[in-house]
Amino acid sequence: MAEHDLRIGNTASYGPPAQTLDRVYYLENTIDFSVNEMAAADTAIIFNLPAYHCVLHAMCQLTTSEGTTATIEIGTPGDPDGIINEVNLNTVGITSSAHHADEDVIGAVSSTATTIIIDPGHALCTAAIKVGVLIADMTPLSTKLA
Repeated sequence: MAEHDLRIGNTASYGPPAQTLDRVYYLENTIDFSVNEMAAADTAIIFNLPAYHCVLHAMCQLTTSEGTTATIEIGTPGDPDGIINEVNLNTVGITSSAHHADEDVIGAVSSTATTIIIDPGHALCTAAIKVGVLIADMTPLSTKLA
């Protein structure tokens, strides 16, 4: 099983590469699986999620379909479907987090940093997606509550 690092700039540095909206950030990453092929057992890191930050919402836009049965889940290493439970890579369009029971990373705050990953259910070699995630920096609140 391989892990592919598809973060922008392939850097593991602290903090989101995003525009600030007064402690709310929008992260976006475009991933082309024809360039970054993945086996079904692989995972791909697409964003950093610093400590005391929470995911408010996420969307995935499929711009090029895979052509065969293919799905992905978006989450964290400890909860691979915790942000978007299932994205069908054969139906061009947008899938968003719907706050299903499985999507329990939405709104959760952790004192440890983690990453946001793609967990494919199938081998991927054709599809192209754009993933957008809205996160909030809860550090000021967490320090007041400590």
